[in-house]
Amino acid sequence: MFAMKRLSALFTIVIVFASFQLIAGNEGPIKKKETSVQSITIKGRVVDIDTREGLAGAEITVDVPGIKAFTDLDGNFEIAGLSPGQYTLVCSMISYHKSLLENIEVKKDAEKIEIALEEIR
Repeated sequence: MFAMKRLSALFTIVIVFASFQLIAGNEGPIKKKETSVQSITIKGRVVDIDTREGLAGAEITVDVPGIKAFTDLDGNFEIAGLSPGQYTLVCSMISYHKSLLENIEVKKDAEKIEIALEEIR
């Protein structure tokens, strides 16, 4: 009797999964759709405007929700996953004035940007 209940439950699960496949119109495992949109990476460096030394821990935000980066110990940053187009970048760090870079044209990988921040005095 117990074996019959397990077999019945297993059969029900198989039928449910098969129904999902038919409803979705899939013939097998779900595969990620490929898109032709190119993914662009912006690379750059944030420096002190007077000393030209890299600034660690600066925050760079893009006018796309949820996309931001922080600089490493040498002031370098990398923002990946952007589509070609124009963006506005905001760079900020404690004890420095914010820097706003508008209409940054991003066309291909290896875009290198240098952002110089001025210390608040």
